[in-house]
This record gives sequence, C-alpha cells and structure tokens, in this order.
Amino acid sequence: MQEQKLTGYPSIDKPWLKYYSEEAINAPLPECTIYEYLWENNKDHLGDVALNYFNRKITYGELFENIEKAARGFYSIGVREGDIVTVFSINTPETIYCIYALNLLGAIPNMEYVTESAKEAVVAIEKCESKTLIVLDALLPKFTSVADCKAVKNIVVLSVSESMPAVKKAMIKIRQKKQSCKKAISFDLMIKRGKEYIRTTYKKDNPSIIVHSGGTTGIPKGVVLSNDNLNYIAWIFKNHKNDTQRGDTWLCAIPMFHAFGLAMGVIFPLSQGMQLPLVVKYSDQELVRLFVKIKPNHIMGSGAHIPCIQANKKIQKMDLSFFKTCGLGGTPLSVEKEKELVAFLQARGSIAKASIGYGMSETCSAIATELNRYYGKAGSAGIILSKSNIKVLDTDNGKELSYGEIGELCFSGPGLMQEYYKNSAETSTAVFYDNLGTKWIHSGDLGFVDKDGFIFITGRIKRIYSTRSEKNGTLFKLFPDYVASVISELESIKESVVVCIDDPNYKSVAIAFVVVNESTNVAKIESLIKQQIEERMPTYCVPKKVFVIDAIPLTPVGKIDYRALENRAEEMSRV
Repeated sequence: MQEQKLTGYPSIDKPWLKYYSEEAINAPLPECTIYEYLWENNKDHLGDVALNYFNRKITYGELFENIEKAARGFYSIGVREGDIVTVFSINTPETIYCIYALNLLGAIPNMEYVTESAKEAVVAIEKCESKTLIVLDALLPKFTSVADCKAVKNIVVLSVSESMPAVKKAMIKIRQKKQSCKKAISFDLMIKRGKEYIRTTYKKDNPSIIVHSGGTTGIPKGVVLSNDNLNYIAWIFKNHKNDTQRGDTWLCAIPMFHAFGLAMGVIFPLSQGMQLPLVVKYSDQELVRLFVKIKPNHIMGSGAHIPCIQANKKIQKMDLSFFKTCGLGGTPLSVEKEKELVAFLQARGSIAKASIGYGMSETCSAIATELNRYYGKAGSAGIILSKSNIKVLDTDNGKELSYGEIGELCFSGPGLMQEYYKNSAETSTAVFYDNLGTKWIHSGDLGFVDKDGFIFITGRIKRIYSTRSEKNGTLFKLFPDYVASVISELESIKESVVVCIDDPNYKSVAIAFVVVNESTNVAKIESLIKQQIEERMPTYCVPKKVFVIDAIPLTPVGKIDYRALENRAEEMSRV
C-alpha cells in the first residue's frame, strides 16, 4: 500500500494495513449461514476426513449426512426457526451435528457452560424460554432438575460414546449406569423419528448462536452472535497469511461452549476443510498426550499449556517439522517465555512461532493476532484483523489517544456481537457508536498501539486500584498486571500474578503469587522480587506479600482465576 502521513491516531492511520494484501482488505465477506459456508467450502471434498473422535475418522460426507438427519430429528420434536435451544455438552461429533442442524432450521443454540450448577442451569433455561434442551449423558444426573422447567418439552440426550469405535463404545456402555429423566429422548431415537424439515434462509445479522462471556470479573452474560460474525472469523483467517491448508490437522484445547472454542476451534477449521481431532478432556496432560499421538499441524490453546509441552520428555525428543502453528490466547506469555518457546520449536525443526492473539467473546473470539511467522513483535498481541479497527481511549475523559499512550482498547468490525441477550443495560454500557455511526465495543482492557500497528496489553480497567503513598498519603493508580509483568522478567520466575486487596492504611495493596523454577531458593524469592520492583517501579507498587504456589489457578476457559487468588490473598494475609 502507498505510504501515508500519520495523523497520530491508530483508528484513522490504520498502520497495520501495510501487512495485508489488497484482497484481504477489500474482498467481500460471505453472506450466508454458517452451514452454507461449511457446505460451499467442502461440497467437492466429501471424502476428506472432517472429525477424528477416539481414532474414528468421520468424513465431510458423513458430517453433512448426520447434520441433515439431526435437522429432521429436531423438526420432528417441534424445533422451529427462532427457537432457542439450550445446550449442555462438550466437543463430541453429535454436538457439532446439533449446532449445524439447528442452524439449518434457523434455531439458536444457547451454549451454556457444563460447569454450571443445576440452579444456574434452570435460571439460564427459564431466561431463554427453551422448549428443547441438549444434554450430554454424563451430565444428566446434575441437570435432572431441568426437566421441571415449565417451558421444557424435550431433553435430547447425547451419548459421549455414540461415535466412538465399536469396541470402546461397548466398553463405555457396560460401565455406564442407566439414567432416567422426564422428557428425555436419545439423540439416536430423535433422528430415527425425523422425516422432513423446512430449511431457513439467510438473513443478515440474525442471531445464530449465544455464547457466554468468561465471567472472571462478573456474572457471565449471553453474547448473541450472528452468522455474519462467525463466518467473518472463518473467512478472515482463510484470507490472511497463514500456513493452513486442506487436510491439515487442527487441534483446539478449548471447549466449544466458549466463543474461541466454537469459532476458532470448530467453525474455522471445518469451513477450511481441515481435520479436527475432538478433545473431551481439557487438561494440560490431555493436550500433551494428543500432541504426541496425533502430531497436529496446528494447535490453538492458552499460554498456560506451553510449559507442559516444553517440559514433556517425549516432545523434547520429537522432530516437530510437522508443526506449523502455535496459536495462543487466554493467559499471556511474558516476552522471555515467548522467546524460549520459539527457540524450543525451531531447534526441533518447526516453522511455528508463538502466535499470540487477542479477542473477546463479544468480538466472536479473535480480533487481533500475530498470525504465526509472517509478522509479529515480542510482547505484543499482534495486529488488528484487516476489516476491524481499534482506538485507544483515555479512561478519564474518553478522548482518543495516540501511539504509545495507554488507555482502554476499543474495537469495531464485522465480528462484534449483536447484543447481550435480554440485557439492554449491559449492552448499552459495553457498546457505543461514533459520530459516523460506527459500532464500537469497550474491551475493559488497558493497552496501547505502537506506530507499526501492534497492540500491547498492559492490564484491565476493572483491575485498576488506588493506593496511598507511604510518605504523604497521596493517591496513585496501581496496575497489578504491570507489576506482574516486571516480576516475570526474573529468571527464577515461571509465572507471576498480582492481585490487590483492601488495606486500612493504604486503601489497596499488591499481593504477588508466583510459580518458581525448581532450583530457586524459595526463602529468598520475596526479597528478590521486592528488590526487582523497587528498582523498576515506584515504591507503592512493591507487593506487601509474596506467596509461592504450585500453579496459577485458571477458570474453565483458560483465563487466570483472579477471584480465587484474591480470596486466597485475603485468607493468607490474615495468617
């Protein structure tokens, strides 16, 4: 692109566009349902493998056949266009059939967390007025009470073993206890009843799926996404520089009830003709096991998974030339850890780099990425996706900031959610429009954009605290994430998280939790950390206490569980 004179504002200059082709910038986005996009991209490759479930290979032809069967089955039990069907399930083939089948009918899957309590599940169902539920059989005992919801007419039960190889399926069924539930119908029986269905037509911006925000800073909210939102994510990553190709294996370590797991872990790889190994256990150990066994070309997960991959003896000895993409979100890597990962991969023949990205459920997963080895900058979250935009706003007066200035990151683009479901107050707080009528969303995250267009995350607005100076009582802003990043620069520190708790004298004080290397002298770690902070930051940033722990607690979607650490800090500080 032709060089232009900078105005000083990233949202106007868009310096990141120099990394993109004219096609990626100007080509039209798909206008169809997610099912239609899946079909158009794979209708000439029906013999290719789509899913790998416990070593059973399911082709694209079988995938489409089973989606059609599920659509007829749902229609037979009364599911119609506009209905909201609440889903409690994980990444099984039947779950994927159901999601796309409901899309064929114009119904809307409401993807609830399987970690919810029975009481939370009932609240979710009643809010959506779901007449039909989809529940994995293993979860049925916990959710039996949902049958008492007045609106519920049918509970479609998915078997975790349904698509397993015959021998494994038989072994699972022998061990399973028979379960009964009012209004329940098995997925198998439902599709046998199916005869016909009425296929929906594409309508721009119509709701297609409800996912939920991560909930680390508040009660999870229903994020309404359209076909256009989801197809944008699949289209944009297809048309940006990457190392994916049809037939590649794409391993995602995030469940599909999360926006990232759904958009980047299912819809994107399947729409591009890749093979998707389905993960049903979400643990570091399972990811490492599958990595060794399957040898995926691409993985998408959290930065928290990386230490386990690097520490595994088998992986250390492997030729990793098959491995092309290491996509990371959630828990960020420090600059040093990012460099260590790149060195680890390159030493074993991989072209992959630490492909750090950034996004939110409200942006339908990713909205910025380093896109593997084609462009990146250590410590950054990459550049904004080509058809999206970013502006940085001053947290005090709301004015747009220039390059290098820290403020709240706000985004616009085709991936932005439609709304928070039945929550106009939260929607109006999160979404705003500029004087040109462009829709933007507040991220709640602090950061800046440099002159090359790279985004750097420095913390969260909701994790900005006020603390008093020890000398004269002056109030200062305390950014715990920034303190943690400085602590993480120490060679003896594997991971660091800083939280703040109330203090009668200083208003708020910082408490550090660290995971240390095996050779570290734990007795000296607190003084080492305090010395590091005193040399680099104002004295009010020095942690009041430092606690060495075995691992940083994470939420079910791979984010740092700040609430758990804050509670722990309160308890341990009283001792």
